[in-house]
Amino acid sequence: MIPFEVVVDGERVLSDWPLEDRERRALITMLVVMNGIHEFTRAFNYVIFPTGEPGLYYAKATGNTQMRPRCSLGLGRPSMEVDFLCRAIKKGGRIIPPDANSQALTVRSELHAGNLQRVRYRPMPPKRANTTDE
Repeated sequence: MIPFEVVVDGERVLSDWPLEDRERRALITMLVVMNGIHEFTRAFNYVIFPTGEPGLYYAKATGNTQMRPRCSLGLGRPSMEVDFLCRAIKKGGRIIPPDANSQALTVRSELHAGNLQRVRYRPMPPKRANTTDE
C-alpha cells in the first residue's frame, strides 16, 4: 500500500502533524509496515480498520498518543494506494476531534472533485533538539 496524504490549506495531513518524537516514530513505523503490504485486503484489520462509514478507514499508530488518522482507498490505484484525509487521536476512549469521520468524508469529496492536492507521503525523521555546546 502506497500512502498518500492530502494537502489542506497548505498543510500536509501527516508530514505537518505536530507530534512528539515518539509519536512521529510510531507513525513512520506504521507507514513502513503499510508500505510493505502490497494489497488492501492484507492491510485490512491489520493496519487499516473500518470506521463504520462506507469507504472510510482509520490507521493505528501508538505512541504516548493513540493516533487514528482517517483514510480511504487511493484515487489512482485503489487496491494499492491509501489517501490520508485528516488527523485524529484516541484519548480516554474518545476520538478527537469528535467529527473526524465527517471531516474526512468532506475532504474525500473535495479530493475526488479535484479541489485538493494529494502527495506521496515521505517519512520525515524526528526533529532533533539543538544540542550545541556553549
